This record gives sequence, C-alpha cells and structure tokens, in this order.
Amino acid sequence: MQLIAHRGLINDNIKENTLEAFINAINNNYQGIELDIRLTKDKKIVVLHDKLINRTSNGKGNINNLTYKELSNYNFGTNKIKSKLPLLKDVIENINNKIIIIELKEEINEFEIDKILKLNNTNQYYLTSFNKKYIDNLKNINYKKGLINYVFNSNTDITKYDFLLVLESLFNKSIYNKLTNMSIEIILYGTLNNIKIKNKDIITNLKYII
Repeated sequence: MQLIAHRGLINDNIKENTLEAFINAINNNYQGIELDIRLTKDKKIVVLHDKLINRTSNGKGNINNLTYKELSNYNFGTNKIKSKLPLLKDVIENINNKIIIIELKEEINEFEIDKILKLNNTNQYYLTSFNKKYIDNLKNINYKKGLINYVFNSNTDITKYDFLLVLESLFNKSIYNKLTNMSIEIILYGTLNNIKIKNKDIITNLKYII
C-alpha cells in the first residue's frame, strides 16, 4: 500500500496545491502526489482546485479570466511561506520517481499535457476526472487514464479505463471484487483512519491510497 498526498501535504504554513506542499509530501515519505489542473486566460496549465482564486490566494477572480502573469502577482501560500501559483511544468520538473495523479478540472488539450509530462519520464502519471469527456478526449496520450467515483458514471463502459478512483464512503468488498474481476485498478481516496477501519480486510490488497 502506497500513500499519495491529496493536493500535497499541507500544514499551518503550507497551503494545498503549491510546490511547497508537493515537496513536503515527498520529504515525508509519500510515494506520490495528487493535484488538480486548470487553464489560465493565456492557456497556461496551472495547478489549482477551484475555478475562483478567492479561497486559495489573496486575489480574486476566475482563473480563466486571468493571465499567468496577472496570477503571479498573488500569494497562493501563507504569510509565513509565500507561494506563486505553480504551473504543471513546475511540479513535473521538481518531482522525480513518484506517482503523480492529475485531475482535469476542465477540458485541456492533450498535446499540451503530453508535452509537459514528457519533460520528466521518471514519474508514473495517472490522468483522471469526474467528467469522462475530459478523459475520453485524451486519445493520443500514453499514460494511465481513469474516472473518479464510477457510480457517477454508471452508464459508462468502465472496462475501457485503466483505473477508477473511488471515494471511501462508496467503497466496499463487493465493489472491490467487481473491479478486480474486471482487471480495473482501484485507487481509493479519503481519510486514512476511516479507510483502515472500514476496509481492514482488503486494504492490504490496494496499491495506492490518496
């Protein structure tokens, strides 16, 4: 069982989805990181969960309406450890030999993603989304592709995906057996203590937990 840090490893001084959070996770023996990507107004691929920058920075506005240069004026970290909004490229070039799970929060050109990921072939990349269209459009990318919470995509042929990312509250032995029999890799995400309590009889069979 390998642990993946959800939006990095945060604390009072380090905020989510910052380069500092990802490096902090690696320094604390996580085997990988999970992050979210979006597009700026000038089509730069950046690491950000929300569509608005209000919650995670000292700025305001919609990420799609701001250029990367404009966004670089804001602090996405804390008062103690300031942080610029990271480009996906920044993260890829600073993390080596790890698992990186990338959630697409909007539709992003597959060739642009591929170009960035090819900058560092030491990592293993998993591309995922709640929106299956975003993943289905990645036809020419040779990385693992999957969906989040397959119950939200119950009418989808899930056998065409490499993995499913399943929320702890939706996970049980029946789902585990079904997906395993279909040869679909399971990545479980949630609170580690809850996962251990609810799924102690099968947790050792899981490769990755976010």
